[in-house]
Amino acid sequence: MVKKRLFVLLSVMVIGLLAATACAPTASSPATGDTATSDESATTGDNPVSGGELASAPEAESEADQGGGEGKVVEETPIPAEQLQSLPPGQTGPGAAAGDESLTEPGPEGGQFVPGTGSAYVEATYKFTLEYPTEFVVGTVPTKRLAELRPTPVAAFTFMNPKTASSDTPELEIADLEVRVFTADQAASLNDWLVAASLLPADGSISPTAVQTANASGVRVCGSTMIAPACSYFFMNNGWIYQLRASTLEGEAMVTTFGFTP
Repeated sequence: MVKKRLFVLLSVMVIGLLAATACAPTASSPATGDTATSDESATTGDNPVSGGELASAPEAESEADQGGGEGKVVEETPIPAEQLQSLPPGQTGPGAAAGDESLTEPGPEGGQFVPGTGSAYVEATYKFTLEYPTEFVVGTVPTKRLAELRPTPVAAFTFMNPKTASSDTPELEIADLEVRVFTADQAASLNDWLVAASLLPADGSISPTAVQTANASGVRVCGSTMIAPACSYFFMNNGWIYQLRASTLEGEAMVTTFGFTP
C-alpha cells in the first residue's frame, strides 16, 4: 500500500517537471509575442502590429506643427513699406481717415452780432419786425408742436444760427431767438394777460422788469414757471401778445431791435 502511494507521488512530480520544461521560452521564440526585436526591424521602422509604415521623425514633427495635418499655417505677408507711406494718418482701410472733423462751417460766436449790420424781418400778419444776422435761418414752429405749448400761441417764429439749423433734427434744437405770438383776448393790460396765462403769480410775488427796445416797450419776466431759457420778454400791441425767448447773446441782441409795424 505504501509503495503504491510512493509510485503515484513520483508520477505526479515527473509529469510536473515535463510540463514546466515544455512551457519555458527558447532563444528562437520572443517572450513578448509578435513584436520584432531584430536590428533590421528597428532600422526600417516595420510595424508588425499595424502592417503600415511609420512616418520619419522630421515628417511627424511637421504634422504636429500643423495641428495634426488638418490645416496649414500660412505665413502672414507684411504690407510693403511704400504702401504704408502712401496711407494717410489714421486710415486703416477704405473710407475717410479717422479723426476727420466735419466740414460744416461753425456759426458766429456769441455776442458778435451788432444791430444795424443784419437783415430786417417784417411779419405782416402779426405786425412785428426785428433784425437778425444775415446768415441765420428763419423758420416757423409746426402747428402740432404749438398745440403742445401752454399757453398755446397762434404762431411762432425761430431765428437759428446755420450750424444749429444744419443738424439732423433742427426741430428739436433750441433757436437763438424764438418769437411766440398770442391773442390778447379781453386782457386790459400786459400784466393781466400774464397773470391769466399763469406766467405771473396773482399774489404779486414775482414782479416783471420793464424793458425798452428801440421801437417798443415791454417787460422781462423770470421765474420757475419758465422752461429754459428762464427769462422771456413780453410785448403787447394791437390785440397781440409777443413772447421773445432768447437763448444766446445773438438772441439777446435781436431782442433789442424788436418793434411793431403799422
